[in-house]
Amino acid sequence: LVSFGERSSVRLVAAKLNKLGVPAQYFDSWDLGMITSDEFGNSEVLPEAYEELGKNLNALDENVVPVVTGFIGKTKEGHITTLG
Repeated sequence: LVSFGERSSVRLVAAKLNKLGVPAQYFDSWDLGMITSDEFGNSEVLPEAYEELGKNLNALDENVVPVVTGFIGKTKEGHITTLG
């Protein structure tokens, strides 16, 4: 529930940018590889996630503005976490 506002916001911002003629796409951070520890409210990005994040970010269309959630991720088991 805590992550809902952030997840909604990126969708709204991307939609507004597109409406203004700025190509944009929203992403939940975990779709780009943000895998975290399981300490909810104080999670940390796992070291192995950085390479995946870099690879996925570099693969994005350079003509589209990525709008990405910032302080949430998922554990390896798929549980949503917030960074500390």
